[in-house]
Amino acid sequence: MTSVVHTLKARNDHGETPRDLAERFYKDNILQYIDSVEKEEEHPEAQEAAGQGHIHCLQWLMEMGADCDITNDAGETPKDVAKRFAQPAAVELLTQGTGDSNSSDEELDANNIKFFERHGVEGSTDSKEDLTLDKAEKRNARIRAFRKIQELQHLLEIAYSNYRQLGGITEEEKKMKKEEREAEK
Repeated sequence: MTSVVHTLKARNDHGETPRDLAERFYKDNILQYIDSVEKEEEHPEAQEAAGQGHIHCLQWLMEMGADCDITNDAGETPKDVAKRFAQPAAVELLTQGTGDSNSSDEELDANNIKFFERHGVEGSTDSKEDLTLDKAEKRNARIRAFRKIQELQHLLEIAYSNYRQLGGITEEEKKMKKEEREAEK
């Protein structure tokens, strides 16, 4: 990644950088790429080390004073990235290092608007142009999506109940009956 950043800082014979040229020729997609590379260059170390499970690197970064509460485009801290990539040792190290045992482990609370502000995953979408919402709009969209999930879970429970009343047996019930038969033997 260093070579890309150095290339982006290079100047041609007229003293122009790639950014200058992209702006002059209205190349928005190139400007977006340059912005993403420069933003990624700012503080990716802790997230990368946590996500890849490089414990020694992560420990060294913490000793050197790296900010372990910094978030990426998706609003994830290094601890969140470590969880997403199933790196329990990194999660444990970050928990000890920050002294925060439950920063992002809290339960969903539909009444707590702050939860929806802290837990966004916009950076995981396929195209950055898809989401051009401000923070309040994103929070409100998350709240609507969460409520829709709750509604669908309720409807699913009703459908299971109806299915059972009509004599249907779910996979879970089949497994439970099988385990009971095996336990009786």
